[in-house]
Amino acid sequence: LQEGGQRLSRLTIIEGWTRWDIAALLVRIPELKLQSTDEALALMDDTSLIRDIDPDAKNLEGYLFPDTYSFPPEATPKLVIETMVRRFRQVWGELSEKNPATANRPVRHVVTIASLVETEAKLPEERPLVASVIYNRLRLDIPLGVDSTVIYASKLAGKWKNNGKVYQSDIERDSPYNTRRVRGLPPGPISSPGAHSLEAALNPAETDYLYYVRDPSRNDGAHNFYNNESDFQRGVQLLRDWERSRNANTSAATPTPSEGTFTQAEPSPSP
Repeated sequence: LQEGGQRLSRLTIIEGWTRWDIAALLVRIPELKLQSTDEALALMDDTSLIRDIDPDAKNLEGYLFPDTYSFPPEATPKLVIETMVRRFRQVWGELSEKNPATANRPVRHVVTIASLVETEAKLPEERPLVASVIYNRLRLDIPLGVDSTVIYASKLAGKWKNNGKVYQSDIERDSPYNTRRVRGLPPGPISSPGAHSLEAALNPAETDYLYYVRDPSRNDGAHNFYNNESDFQRGVQLLRDWERSRNANTSAATPTPSEGTFTQAEPSPSP
């Protein structure tokens, strides 16, 4: 997507985007005549479209389905947002037919887990594995420690620096979304999950994994998964050694931000 090149005739919402990302896209589309991202975000606070499936929702985060849409030139911002929600409901309905057990699970619970999977899993085949880690840690009442929730908490507080680095001040932020500090799931979704992440949240792999760390031997975002602390720590050390070696061979020797969940990578110092 190119800055200033958005058109209603082909509007693409990317998996893992937040409502802030979507608002920033919509405000750049001339036909919608939005004056600011705040105006777009205000429309996303209308939860009447999902009240029957998520009565506790405070906004439409997680329910603006990622897809490519085509709208007529006269489409309004409200119509665009309503269409994304209708698409979510369509996909959710299809998944529910395939997974009858969804009737016994709160939609918000599943969508929240799917939103974590979407932000953490870089490879399609890893989505069920990441979901299994989340469920296993929830079952054992272990804090999730998902860095993407730390970032989301900082965005909510208006403190996210948007430079790819997680600072100590982010990790220590007092927020129900900060799963480094609180146990259980965050209060709601943190991104727009696609169908594959929703499927993974409904059907996680059966594993005993509790951790995962980015695999330094691959450049495709793959992770190594672990079921015990000692192996996990060895994986963390391998990643840090690789990062230090890489940074030593670059002109900008700044630490690489943590990628993936449960790496417990050293945060950047607060500026």
